[in-house]
Amino acid sequence: MSATHELRKGGEREMPGHNIPMTITLNKAIALHKGLRFSVRAGEHTVGIGVVTEVIE
Repeated sequence: MSATHELRKGGEREMPGHNIPMTITLNKAIALHKGLRFSVRAGEHTVGIGVVTEVIE
């Protein structure tokens, strides 16, 4: 699924193990809930993992 994301100012590059706030806007509606784990992929590579902390409708 495609999505757009918004990082905090100055957060273009983070190191492994860092926790960063990020807002992700999905291109289509899916069922989500607080606590859901997800991964961020670029092609065949996983570039991040996370947990949903808030759902904004």
